[in-house]
Amino acid sequence: LYPIYVSLIQLGLAQERFRALLICAGCRNGMVEKQLPGSYSKREQIFGTFGGNGTLLDGPLWQGAPHHFERVVFGIGTTSAKKDINGNVTMGACRELDACRLFRDRMYRAYGLEPPEPAAKRNGTRRNGILIENKRYNQVVLERAVASHVKDKELNASIDLQLISWSPTGKKQTGDFRQHLEIIRTTDLHISGPGTGQMYQTFLPDGAVHINLGSDGPCPRNYMEEYMAEASPYLRALYYLQPGGGIAPEPFLQLVRQAKQLLDAGVAMPVPIGVNLSPVGQLYKAYTWKVFHGTAEEKAVAEMVPVRLIPEGPTLGNLFFENLVCRNLHGVTGRKENPLINNCLMARLRESFDLKFPHLGSRDRGWFGTGGGPKK
Repeated sequence: LYPIYVSLIQLGLAQERFRALLICAGCRNGMVEKQLPGSYSKREQIFGTFGGNGTLLDGPLWQGAPHHFERVVFGIGTTSAKKDINGNVTMGACRELDACRLFRDRMYRAYGLEPPEPAAKRNGTRRNGILIENKRYNQVVLERAVASHVKDKELNASIDLQLISWSPTGKKQTGDFRQHLEIIRTTDLHISGPGTGQMYQTFLPDGAVHINLGSDGPCPRNYMEEYMAEASPYLRALYYLQPGGGIAPEPFLQLVRQAKQLLDAGVAMPVPIGVNLSPVGQLYKAYTWKVFHGTAEEKAVAEMVPVRLIPEGPTLGNLFFENLVCRNLHGVTGRKENPLINNCLMARLRESFDLKFPHLGSRDRGWFGTGGGPKK
């Protein structure tokens, strides 16, 4: 839905009502619908509400009488999130056209809600924080994190942290999308593991803070869709950096305290480019710019052309940044992996990062654990 809306912004149609023509080609009979019955109809309803004129599905379109359209915008351009990731690790047009904020505000108005007031308006009050349940962490782990927050009386007095499940069986809500927006609308602190659990961050108020808890994987920790936070100049992202897949109480609370400090001081906007990236995102960005420096493709990188359109670019495909940034981190595998990258350059970049930020890892060896490389 976001890239569709970007196309409308680019054509000067951001405020126009539209009818969403959804071409599915049998997808409603696929695996996703079997695992989550009704999921497609819910998404189609959101498309129709957002556009304002409902939806038209491909089945009735082909089977019924001819349709005449006065105006048609077809396609989604090159702003399709991870598929079209650029060298700055952002969603296309989010910063350049302020598209994420426009998308957020239109979604709220489509559901009869005013766009959220800035987080700074709630200074001096107990702030709302939510910790999102998803498959990365079981409920016991997350409840333990909330309990550690409650025990910190000073922190708990400043931030009311609630455990939220967006599923229909979750506490505090019923799975209704409008109710989800009502919760996010007044959320100042949003905490989630990577994956679908963090998808609502785009709807946060100006000046809110998002904490990505990460999960276990090729890197000391994996963050996946961090391009969403980096693209949004109206929110601040923090990352849980402890290696491994768990959540330790004290590092968790340290992050919440840091978020509180940012909220109390007020997040400076627009958030500078690069600030909302994890060590993983920073290295992917550094690699992309470095590998094309001085080449014919350097201009394309600077113009935010999707990496997949640049010859020999570090295209993600169905992977995430971690799969490239931490390839061979624990030793050469000997197998050919796609996409092909300059493994020596990536290794040197990891060492350079650890040399600059040794305190991010145990025994001052840096977050990637390289110690800055072999000592001369």
